[in-house]
Amino acid sequence: MTRERYFQWMRIWKWFATTHSTPGLGNLYEQLNTMWHEDRKASTAEELASHAGAWALEDLDFANDPGYQAYMRERESDR
Repeated sequence: MTRERYFQWMRIWKWFATTHSTPGLGNLYEQLNTMWHEDRKASTAEELASHAGAWALEDLDFANDPGYQAYMRERESDR
């Protein structure tokens, strides 16, 4: 996964983390979550750590938010 693609995913999850869930979003969320995990499987742990570090510098407010961090841990362990 490229860094730009990783950042696109983080923007998607940022949007979901701040949007009130509706039944119509559930299917989209599940579809995107499946794609996210497929992308993660194609990446090394070192690549993901590097991208996550760059994202933390890119979006300091959100990357350091405890609620967002909990949300991302849920995303990472969802499968």
